[in-house]
Amino acid sequence: MRREHRFSLRHLPATLDDELTTRQRLRLQAHADDCPECGRCCATFCSFAAFSSAWGVAPER
Repeated sequence: MRREHRFSLRHLPATLDDELTTRQRLRLQAHADDCPECGRCCATFCSFAAFSSAWGVAPER
């Protein structure tokens, strides 16, 4: 569980830039579904992504 927790927190910012592979994204989502802390972090990042998209703010590449 700790390994998945570290993986999720380390890779969560990459979700904003759509930089995760499908396998990484699924791994992160599976952990977030089971971990309240990571679940809250994912929800926050998703909210931010939706907000920035609605305002036309694109991530820098």
